[in-house]
Formats: sequence, C-alpha cells, structure tokens
Amino acid sequence: MNKIYGIKNCGSVKKALEWFVARDLPFEFHDFRKEGIDPVLLDEWIAKTSCDVLLNRKGLLWRKLDKARREAVCDNPEGMRALMLENPVIIKRPVIVHPDGTEEIVRGSVVTETGIALRAEGDVRLKIIDNAKRFNDMADHWAKDAVEFASSRELFNGVGNDAFGPDRSMTRGMVSTVLARLAGADTAGGETWYAKGTVWAVENGISDGTNPEQPVTREQLAAMLYRYAGSPAVSGELGFDDADSISAWARDAVRWCVDNGILNGVGGNRMTPQDLARRGQVAAMLMRFLQATV
Repeated sequence: MNKIYGIKNCGSVKKALEWFVARDLPFEFHDFRKEGIDPVLLDEWIAKTSCDVLLNRKGLLWRKLDKARREAVCDNPEGMRALMLENPVIIKRPVIVHPDGTEEIVRGSVVTETGIALRAEGDVRLKIIDNAKRFNDMADHWAKDAVEFASSRELFNGVGNDAFGPDRSMTRGMVSTVLARLAGADTAGGETWYAKGTVWAVENGISDGTNPEQPVTREQLAAMLYRYAGSPAVSGELGFDDADSISAWARDAVRWCVDNGILNGVGGNRMTPQDLARRGQVAAMLMRFLQATV
C-alpha cells in the first residue's frame, strides 16, 4: 500500500493524490497537521536523503520563524531534525512511501525569470502550455499580474466581452467556488453556477453557505482564506486606526492575513474591513495566499 505524507491544503499533495486516484492506485494519507511525524520514520527519511532536502525553507512556517531560530537551524542537522519533529508541516511534501518501502519526495516546478525549472528522473514526458488569459481592461491595471495568475489557473474567468471587470464586486458564492476549484473540487453543474462550490465550502468549514449572492467584504474574504489555511494560531494586535471596526469573528483572520502579506491596508492607516472586495483585490489576495502557503 502506498502511503502519502503531507497536509491536505498543499497544492503538491493535492496533485499527488489526484495522480493516484486517476490511476486507481491504492494509497493511505497521513496528515502531518493532525497526526504529526514518528521520530523513527523521520530518522529513516533523513538517512536516505538529508535534513537539508526534507526541510521546506520556502513555506509560510519557515518565514514565520524568528531570525535567530532560522540561523540556529541552518547547517545544523540536529536543529533541523528537532524543528521537523516540533512542526511536521515544515517537511517538504508530499512524501510518498511505496509498497517496497522506498520513499520519494515529489518536488513541484519553480517559476524562474526565464521559464519553469523542474527536476525529473527516468523516462518522463512533459507538456508545457501557455494558458494565459488576455482581458481588454487589464493592460494598465495594478492587479494585472494577479489576474493573470488566477485566470491562467482557471480559478475564475472574465465577465464577458473579453473583460475581467477588476473593479466589480464579487459574491460570497463566487469566492466559495474559486476556493473549491483551488481544492480540486468539481464545481460544474448544480441548480446554480455557485451551488456546488457553496456546498463544498459548507462541508469544509469555509463558509456557512448563507447569502451566496451577496457581495463579499474584505473581512469575509480574509476569514474564508484563513479557514482554508486551517485557521492557524495568531497573536498580537493590529495597528490600523479602524481596527476596532473589524468584526469579532474576523479579527484572527484579518490579523493572520495581514501578518502574512495577504491583506493590506487602503491608505491612511485604515483597513476598511466592511468595504466590498473587488475582483482585482480578490485575485491579488489569492495570489499572495498561495505564495504564502504553498
């Protein structure tokens, strides 16, 4: 039986699981976030690879460590091992254990200044396509890169007539559908275009499913992204002049999004949490979210 180690909201893990499902291959999934990591198993991985290979230094958790802890861990195998035992989420994922006992770390591709870099072994066939979407109202818009990022991944599309509508509002149902697509859920069909996405959001604790046609606010969007990330622990206070206007249920989410560079203020040291989130803003927050968590 193949065994896959990782966390459910990791893009690489999702691709690995989809690969096994598509080929009808049996597997078991071990969630680092819920089940941790066995020290004996970690030592086996270290022996076959190295701490340096296993440790994810590009993810959110590594960036959140204080500078002294990061420096203490660098070039220190024992420190790396202790950190991975303490926070298994920082292990690169997915790690696939095959029936013969061999392990393999599935490494994702990296976008570089000149293209896409990846490493593959054995007889493989690769196909790279240009899936960029062009919209006639995005040429000089501040969110152009974010819209290209989100639309090329087919998370959401334009509004018709080759336009994206970056300054239009976005509904709660649409955000639920976008996050469902991000998770690999099938959102096609249903009584309404947002029905399946909303059901997925309710089942996964992202939304309560109410008012799907209501425009989403900045704090609501922050809350949905925060829940998608697993509602990580937060601490500290927000320094915005209008911080008191953030709804109590959204404060941790807004604080987490601000701490991780996902949500910014709007000028004048204000957050304006009840303002509507515009489509361009949603694309930008989604891009930053993925950059911070994958």
